[in-house]
Amino acid sequence: MEFLTEIYRGQYTVLQVDTGDSPATIPFYESCSFRRHQLVKNFFTGHYDHPLYECGVRLVDMVYLQKSGGKVSKQKTAASHFSWLAAASVLSWYVMEAVSRLLCACGAHR
Repeated sequence: MEFLTEIYRGQYTVLQVDTGDSPATIPFYESCSFRRHQLVKNFFTGHYDHPLYECGVRLVDMVYLQKSGGKVSKQKTAASHFSWLAAASVLSWYVMEAVSRLLCACGAHR
């Protein structure tokens, strides 16, 4: 997470992630200076036709966490900003998935 933060520093004002309200992922993001921003109640129960679990915990609510990114370079165009957001969105999913699996595998969620 620190690598991504440094690589894209100056290209965003806020870095945001969303994840299930799970003891496996929330502490990880908070340890990386993300702070809870918004809670979407019943997101996983209302948007999926089957229950989702992370490390044995059923996901119900979605949590958005944010981290300040500092000033944005004025040289960045809207097009590059949107393409970065699309890439970051896909990358974010892979990072969150990898973090979740790693935390579950090592038992960090206990």
